[in-house]
Amino acid sequence: MNWRHYLFGFKGRIGRARMWLFFAVAIFYELAIFVPLILLYQLLAANGTVSGDIEKLGSSAIGIGITIGFGIYAIVGEYMYAAVVAKRLHDRNRSAWWILVFYVVPFVLPMAYAAMAPPGKRLAEDLRFQLSFIAGVLLNLWGLVELYFLHGTRGDNRFGPDPLAPPTPAASPDSPAVR
Repeated sequence: MNWRHYLFGFKGRIGRARMWLFFAVAIFYELAIFVPLILLYQLLAANGTVSGDIEKLGSSAIGIGITIGFGIYAIVGEYMYAAVVAKRLHDRNRSAWWILVFYVVPFVLPMAYAAMAPPGKRLAEDLRFQLSFIAGVLLNLWGLVELYFLHGTRGDNRFGPDPLAPPTPAASPDSPAVR
């Protein structure tokens, strides 16, 4: 497996097993990058090098460095996830734009309604807000089923060959078709 393409490429297709494999990759990524950053911050906060107050973290050069480290960690992690999800959507014969439907729209629906609500309105009691929240949860569940549980398109599709199809044997130089 080409790990660079698996984690950073947006072309091609992957099956469900490779989608599930990303959980292991994400855990390794978190253990290798996020946990050391947290431990470094805790160590520096304990000896007073940086403020223990998270709101004042960026007030020193070390704090700014740790903040940039967390930002890079988040951006790279989201990029890898988007690349893997895009290839899995391709296996389902869907465009990568479906990422917006499964992961962006569910958060935008309730936030957009909350932004349009009159000041002082109790959103928890508003049926339209509740329905927008439920619609978002249902879109997330649909994405979960599409990506992790349903078979991909059998055979080739517009995004490439079937990742589960057996490899075609290469023609040998002695075969009559090559001569």
